[in-house]
Amino acid sequence: MDGSVMKHLCVCVFAARNAFRRRNLTLITLGVIALGIGLFSAIAPILENMNTMSEKYLKSVGDIIIYQNATNIYTSQVPVSIADNVSLMEGVLSADPEIVIMLLQSHLLDENVSIMPYSSLFGLDRDSNERHGGLLTAVVRGRPFEEGRNEVVIGSRLADTNALDIGNTLMIGMAPYDIVGIYTTGTVINDASFIIGIDAARNMTRAPAITPGNCSFISVKMKDPAYTDGVSREVEEGYDVATSYPRNSLKGALDTIDMIRSAAYTIAGVVLVSSFLITSSVLFMNVKERLREFALFKAVGWSNGDVIECVLVEALALSLVGGVVGIVAGTVLTFYLQVWVLYMPLLLQSVRTMLLTLAMTVILALVSGIYPAYRASRSRPGSVLRGG
Repeated sequence: MDGSVMKHLCVCVFAARNAFRRRNLTLITLGVIALGIGLFSAIAPILENMNTMSEKYLKSVGDIIIYQNATNIYTSQVPVSIADNVSLMEGVLSADPEIVIMLLQSHLLDENVSIMPYSSLFGLDRDSNERHGGLLTAVVRGRPFEEGRNEVVIGSRLADTNALDIGNTLMIGMAPYDIVGIYTTGTVINDASFIIGIDAARNMTRAPAITPGNCSFISVKMKDPAYTDGVSREVEEGYDVATSYPRNSLKGALDTIDMIRSAAYTIAGVVLVSSFLITSSVLFMNVKERLREFALFKAVGWSNGDVIECVLVEALALSLVGGVVGIVAGTVLTFYLQVWVLYMPLLLQSVRTMLLTLAMTVILALVSGIYPAYRASRSRPGSVLRGG
C-alpha cells in the first residue's frame, strides 16, 4: 500500500477513535446533532405530503359550487339539468352534479359502525368525476366503485377509526355495500366520509329527501379562471341559485401550510445552528487539551494538513453518528405522525431529502471543525513541548 495512503488511513482511524473520548460532551453533541437532523428528517416528508395532498385536493374541487339559495349544500336541492346547460357556457370545463348527506341527519349506517359526527356520504357519477379529476381520483388503495353495484369507497380516517378495510362490508340503508377502495384527501371531514353512486345516494336521502332530477350541488370546473366571475354571475341571474368559490378558501389553507413550513424549517435551522456551535465547542475543547499531543505528532513528521485532516475527521465522525441516529429517529417519528396522528398516506423521505440531509450533516461537520482544526495546526512543537 502506498505510504501516503497508509498515513491518511492511520490519521483517520486515530481521529475517529479520539472523536468519542470525552463521553459526556460526546453524548451531548450527538444528542443535539441527532435532534437537529431528526427534526428536519421528520418535518420534510410531512410538509411535502401535506403540500402534495392539498394541491391534489385543490385540483379535485370545483372552481364554482352551485347550490340552492338561502340554504347550504347539506339541505340544498338544485336541478341536475342546470349542469348540462352550465357545461356549455364559455370557459367551463365540466359541471358535475353531486349529493352530500350528513350522516347524523340521515342515520344511514347500522348500529355496529361508529361514525364521527362530521362524517358525510357523497353521491357521485363515477365516470364524470374521474374524467374531470374529482374526489375519486384521490383513491390510494383499491379502486373506485362500479356503477350499479353495491360498492363503496371510504375515506382513510373513517377506515382507521372503525378498523375497516377493502373487502369488508358496510350496511348503508338496508343494503350491504362492499368496500372496494380507500381514498385520502388530507382533509379531516372528507377523509371521515365515503362515496357511492349518485343515484343510490339520492334514494337513501331522508329529511329532506332529494327528489328525482335534483342534487345537492353542482361542482363547476373552469378551463380558464378568467371566466369564473362571469359564469358565476350568469348562473345566479339565469337559474335563481347561489354560488361560491371553494378554491379560494382552500388556497388560504395552502398559504397556512407554507407558513407552517417556514416556521418548521426555521426551528430546524436554529437547532442545526446550535448543533454547529456545540460541536465546534466540543472539538475546540478536545483540541485545546491535546495541543501537546498534536505538537508531538508534528515533531515526528505530521504536517499542518495532517493535523487539520485529523480534526475534521473527528468532526465528521461525530456528525455522521449523530446524523444517522437523527435520520432513524426522524423516520420513526414521521411514520407515527403520518399514520396515527395525521392519517396521511405514508410518505418517508424522498431521495432528494435524504441527500440534502446527508449533505447538511457533512457541511455541519466541516464548518464546525474549521476553527478547531486551524487552532490545532498552529501548535508549535518546540513551545508546546517546553510547556509554553
